Amino acid sequence: MPSAEQVRAAIDAYAAAYIKDVVVCGNEAAMVFQIHAGSGDGPGIVLDVVDTFEVDDDGKVTLMKAYWDMNRAAPAT
Repeated sequence: MPSAEQVRAAIDAYAAAYIKDVVVCGNEAAMVFQIHAGSGDGPGIVLDVVDTFEVDDDGKVTLMKAYWDMNRAAPAT
């Protein structure tokens, strides 16, 4: 089973910016983060996202799922 540090390192390699929280349990983890997306002609949006991961014994991500709701997006400031 990978260590918590291996799981966190695999997640950090995926998305290091705007991470709010990471919860590790065995070889699985959940990460809450924000996406700040620009529209080119306005302030853009801020969107909260939850990703879940499974990591193998070598610390490699083997499964990732992402969850978000565009109805909860907010204008960027």
